[in-house]
Amino acid sequence: MKRAAVVCVLAVLVAACGGGSSTHTIKGTVTLSGYGNIFTSDNVRCTGESDSGYDDISANAPVTVLDGKGTIVGTSQLIGDGYYRHSECVFSFTVDDVKDADFYTVKVSHRDGPAYSAKEMDRQHWKVALTIGS
Repeated sequence: MKRAAVVCVLAVLVAACGGGSSTHTIKGTVTLSGYGNIFTSDNVRCTGESDSGYDDISANAPVTVLDGKGTIVGTSQLIGDGYYRHSECVFSFTVDDVKDADFYTVKVSHRDGPAYSAKEMDRQHWKVALTIGS
């Protein structure tokens, strides 16, 4: 009976302390910006233009979070069509359950993004704003 109580207390302590590993949620935006026909828009919704080199930036495009060693620590996708804002096309994404790491790189489709330290991500409240184009 005492052994069962000790095991139960240890289980509660490990759960309360996170068991030495935690996860994060990264929220972000990807903005297509530039001159020319880089995206198609009806002035409300938008997506990458088919012959612009940006056609991979569209609804459900993959979002991958890598740690400093290049290991995948989270995945998601762009949420729906982008929205038109000040001559730009803006998409959003949320990556849940991102594993702890010292550094993070957010990749959209096949496009590598900038690297952020864990401290930078904390300061930014786990939010990123990426821009593709000029």
